[in-house]
Amino acid sequence: DGNERGGSIGIVSQRAVLDLPGIFADPRLALDALGAKINWRNEANGTLWQIARAEFRNRDAAGEASGSYKSGNGLGDIDLTARLTRGSGTAVWRYMPLVVGKDARDWLRDAITAGTADEATLRLKGNLDKFPFKDGKSGIFEVKGRFRGARLRYAAAWPEIRDIEGELLFQGARMRITG
Repeated sequence: DGNERGGSIGIVSQRAVLDLPGIFADPRLALDALGAKINWRNEANGTLWQIARAEFRNRDAAGEASGSYKSGNGLGDIDLTARLTRGSGTAVWRYMPLVVGKDARDWLRDAITAGTADEATLRLKGNLDKFPFKDGKSGIFEVKGRFRGARLRYAAAWPEIRDIEGELLFQGARMRITG
């Protein structure tokens, strides 16, 4: 429901597809289930979208998210918190945004050959034109969580490391894995 100034949208969907061109290398994000309540309001310099809570599930992950996004100048401003209750290590590369270089995405695709995360969090806040917030002052980009059963092939000529358990942290432009 709504008018030209604002409104709300309730979503309950099976087999939904989100189209996010310019964000991911594969812009079509297929979801087996999506449920969300979204409020929106037109403002002088853009539209403010507020997600009270969204729940999602697909073959790669399941979780929930909440936050806000304001369109306007450039890519807009975001303040998003998400929690994964299930995630596949072999799919990590698919969810790295385009600002993460192709070489890094390809390395993640080829290097992580198994593993799961049962609990991970995402915090994303700031002007998306400055993502991944390398200076640590213009915004927050942080993904952290625990993983188990991972296999890593660091390079083609290296032996595969198996049964890794540990923690991962993507923060700004850096990645740290402790296992």
